[in-house]
Amino acid sequence: MAGITQGAPAAAAAGDSDPALVSRAAAGDARAFEALMRRYNRTLFRTARAILRDDAEAEDALQEAYLQAYRSLGSFRAEAKLSTWLARIVANEALM
Repeated sequence: MAGITQGAPAAAAAGDSDPALVSRAAAGDARAFEALMRRYNRTLFRTARAILRDDAEAEDALQEAYLQAYRSLGSFRAEAKLSTWLARIVANEALM
C-alpha cells in the first residue's frame, strides 16, 4: 500500500458501500478503513470475545486482526462478503 491519506470524513465514508471503502482503504485512505472498522467493530469484537472469553484479550486480538486486515486489503478478492473475510481474520487471530 502506498502512503496513508486522510480522505473524506469518517461520517461521510460511513454511508459508502463496502467495495468502495475497501478500494479507498487499499489505496491508503485511512478514513475509509476507519469507516469499515466502525461498521463491523461490534460484530468482530463479539467473535473474538466468544473465542477468548475475556474482554481485554478480545480487544488485543481484534486490534491485531485490524492490522492484518489493513495489510491484506489489496488481496481481498470479494469472493465472500467483507464481514465474513474480517470475521475469519479475527477468529484466526483469537485462536493464535
